[in-house]
Amino acid sequence: GKPLIEHVPIAYLPSAALAGEFAKRRKPITGDALLIGNPTGDLNGAEMEAHKVAELLKAQHIHAKLFFRDEATAQRIIDNVPATGIVHTACHSQLDPHDFFCSDMEMADRRLTALEIMNRIDFSQVALVYLSSCDGATSLPEHTDELMALVRAFLSACAPTVIASLWPLDDGYGCLFAEAFYQSWMQDRQSMPVAFREAMNFTRRMAPNPFY
Repeated sequence: GKPLIEHVPIAYLPSAALAGEFAKRRKPITGDALLIGNPTGDLNGAEMEAHKVAELLKAQHIHAKLFFRDEATAQRIIDNVPATGIVHTACHSQLDPHDFFCSDMEMADRRLTALEIMNRIDFSQVALVYLSSCDGATSLPEHTDELMALVRAFLSACAPTVIASLWPLDDGYGCLFAEAFYQSWMQDRQSMPVAFREAMNFTRRMAPNPFY
């Protein structure tokens, strides 16, 4: 009678056959964190979220490179990701139902497409990609038996773990969820699945409607 996540931590695989591959990708956090916040200037909660995450990371001696508004460009991501341990983006994103590879994240200067993420950026040193944006994990049904969602672009670019939303994300509660996750993961030293579970249940207590 209760959601499964109230009982156990949950992690999702794009395919069960890839379990071994993703286990091999797990790595400790090395390098800085890259935080992108509010590239389009209309997501105040996203900007606050990036600041709060940076504070939690700083308390654990992880330096955060923060780029907001006009500085949050596609090129910043392309240039900084290869030497980054954590990538956290708080921005607009969209899934293209007609051409998956045109799905994108909206940066200050232009859209960063799924095709670019897969072909131009190396995420092999990244421990976590956190997509605080709308529909990051929304998949295209019936096109293939594989996961066709924006998260696939990051997994294909060698990211070991991606956190993303299944539907439109509320700006304020997205910030609340992220802060709860990083506090549990960084300060309380929980594993990522456990920290995700605690953030999920904390947010559910604050706003029981599944939308949040």
